[in-house]
Amino acid sequence: GYVYSGRMAGRVHGELRKSERVVVVGPNHTGLGAPLSVFPGDGWETPLGILENDERSVDILERCGATRDYLAHMEEHSIEVQLPFVQYKNPGARVAGLVMGIQDRGVAEKIGRCLAEEDVVMVASSDFSHYVPEEVARKYDTEALELIAEKKIREFYDFVVENGLSICGYGPIMVVMAFAREKGLKGEIVGYMTSGDVTGDRGAVVGYGGVVFR
Repeated sequence: GYVYSGRMAGRVHGELRKSERVVVVGPNHTGLGAPLSVFPGDGWETPLGILENDERSVDILERCGATRDYLAHMEEHSIEVQLPFVQYKNPGARVAGLVMGIQDRGVAEKIGRCLAEEDVVMVASSDFSHYVPEEVARKYDTEALELIAEKKIREFYDFVVENGLSICGYGPIMVVMAFAREKGLKGEIVGYMTSGDVTGDRGAVVGYGGVVFR
């Protein structure tokens, strides 16, 4: 989906500070593997080369309840789509990847707190609304982005659940919100677009939003 999401992803990654350690958290779309699966391999290969695995962050995630697991990562794209952006911005960075099959608020907050003592940049990978009219997507996605930027984790979670929103990575988003809250970072919405901006079809769109915490 780079043709649809790449512009927003590039805008977000362009705003992030450079770091030698990056943790990318994404949802589990396949249902395979452990509920919280941290990639245990030596590294990640992209067309730009190898990104080494960040063993320190992997150890911390394991202590906080994640399982070292290949299966959840074998067919999952949510981490992989972020890696070329990470690599371009941070050549030589070490990366830890966490796939969340369980997107519970308490679990997400725990993971965010666990990593808050570390000098890492965190990236949450998620689409927003899926296959709804553009006016519906913009209405709900805008409110969700505002809650994210304000780090209102409980309100964001309730908003997603009560409205049945199709934000696929709301768990990873809450992880980064909790991390930012512990760090005392301030959120800023840096953009919003839909697939309709690319295709011209406004009848059934996917939404893409970006929030950066500084």
